[in-house]
Amino acid sequence: MTATKSQQRHADAATTTARGDDVVAVAVFTAASGRTLDLEAALRTAVKAVHEEVGCRRYALHRVTRGEGDFVIIEH
Repeated sequence: MTATKSQQRHADAATTTARGDDVVAVAVFTAASGRTLDLEAALRTAVKAVHEEVGCRRYALHRVTRGEGDFVIIEH
């Protein structure tokens, strides 16, 4: 199975950077057509759960303003 251009773009955008003991991960999500609110609700639920984990410094959800249904999560 081949990745679409959109899937490849998002795979390329998901990165992990390590500096010393710090690791920062960035994940990009794009909702299927008409499913933006569903994706946002699921991501907000995940954010609440991760905030409960020991050692969670940052797990922040951001809505991308230039793309409909695009979200970014930054974890530190």
